Amino acid sequence: YVQAQRLSHAAEQERLQGQVRSLQAAATALVKEEKYAQAADKFEELQVLLMNARRYQEALAASLSIEEVSLKASERRSPWNHVRIAEAYLGMGDKEKYIDWMEKAVYERGFSKLDYFEDARLDGLRDHPRFEKLADACARQLGVGLRARDFTVALLDGVSFSLSSQIGRVVLIDFWDVRCAPCRREMPNLRAIFRDHK
Repeated sequence: YVQAQRLSHAAEQERLQGQVRSLQAAATALVKEEKYAQAADKFEELQVLLMNARRYQEALAASLSIEEVSLKASERRSPWNHVRIAEAYLGMGDKEKYIDWMEKAVYERGFSKLDYFEDARLDGLRDHPRFEKLADACARQLGVGLRARDFTVALLDGVSFSLSSQIGRVVLIDFWDVRCAPCRREMPNLRAIFRDHK
């Protein structure tokens, strides 16, 4: 039984290593072709794979690569790149570096996913004074408890849309980026919500 477990574990490790090599090769090739957004997506897949495998040092390297190629792909600076770096440090047990990078995500890049700070895996940080300030800053950035700020944008059909013109109506607004793979995966759900509620 023990021998079978060892063989199964070794096979799993070899399969994982093959996936890692494949994703690294694909990302490197895309960087050489200057397809930075696609390269960032491949590095993101690699980072998720490594985080799930608890190979945090390698996940950190992948996270730093995401940040590097994302800077070449767009002028937009995603807070999620810093969150990925922070989470790799958290996996390695370095709470101070985790908080350093989360501060960059919140204060420099406007990270504003308040429910992120409620995740149970962050329970060991709740008493840290800098961590408490992060959640508070995030809530302030979101305007929790305040009326939504008015804005006006041009829609795809050229018609102007102002939030203030929607008073009294239920409005769902989704801010997303074409380079954000999870954002793109969410589109069918948004279409379904629109179809059901108009």
